[in-house]
Amino acid sequence: MIIAYFVHGRGRGHSSRALSVIKKLILRKYTLKIFAGRDAYPVLKNEGNVSLIQSIFPETSPFGFIKRLIHDYRLLRQINPSVVISDGDAPCTWAAKFLGIPVLSIGHALVFPYCNHAIPLPQWGLLKESLKVRMTSQWADFKFILHFCPLPLKDKQSVLVRPDLDHDTQDGATLPFLVSYFRDGNGEKVLRMLTAAGCSIKNFGHPVNINGVQNFKTDQKHFKKMLRQAQGIVSSAGSNTIFEAMALKKPMLLTYLANEFEQSANAQYITHLGLGQGASFDTINSTHIQQFVHNLDKTKATTYPTHIMPSLSNEVLKYLQVNFK
Repeated sequence: MIIAYFVHGRGRGHSSRALSVIKKLILRKYTLKIFAGRDAYPVLKNEGNVSLIQSIFPETSPFGFIKRLIHDYRLLRQINPSVVISDGDAPCTWAAKFLGIPVLSIGHALVFPYCNHAIPLPQWGLLKESLKVRMTSQWADFKFILHFCPLPLKDKQSVLVRPDLDHDTQDGATLPFLVSYFRDGNGEKVLRMLTAAGCSIKNFGHPVNINGVQNFKTDQKHFKKMLRQAQGIVSSAGSNTIFEAMALKKPMLLTYLANEFEQSANAQYITHLGLGQGASFDTINSTHIQQFVHNLDKTKATTYPTHIMPSLSNEVLKYLQVNFK
């Protein structure tokens, strides 16, 4: 059985969770053809038959989308997979639909159109985000929705899951520093406020020249090791980072662009769960910083709900075993 696996190329989340699923699929002797976007390719390139593709980003032109669609149509017709798995990639799902190939869709933003929400979200933003997400998922035969808050589903062709996290979650020594990661390298203002409040920071990704900040290249293993030892994390409000912090019971200070609905909603959910706080880059101030630092040792007693959801890889394997015998 051949599986065509497409992974979107922005940020760490898509590639991190895809890596866990891909490893299990390889162990089960599935034949994989993996197509990875910009940030995903370096993570997945050693996992067998992996090709670099041009991911579709918000700034991509309609011509770029059509070009990818034509490329994927020809590609899928040539390799003739039994199923296409898409983690956040839109063109492959359209090409698969045209060819009559079943599609499994994986994503964190799937929560917006396909779940009922526990907190009030801006209706116009929710509508726009839902329409955007449906571009990548409307042809899916089944959807694997990643979220850190248990939410009711709107249909029976979906399951709410968590990513596979291989952290050692045993309690160990907590050291006096924070870990930071900003997907778009735009966290300097926040880091300056934290160091001014006396925090020491291990920063991953885009380097900054600030006293009290030690910079590291983005390396998944090193990031997890540092996060396990840290008091807490300050980062952009991406779902994967949130799951990692929750697995280790680390308090979170989450930041987001004011016009980025998904990350804004993530931050609101974390505040709702009592696991940290969030603010946009435009509005974050010393009060947020002081509250976060003051509560660093208090969040550990909070209940973390991620264990309620089944793991993504187990649910994907279960679906394949039942529907593709």
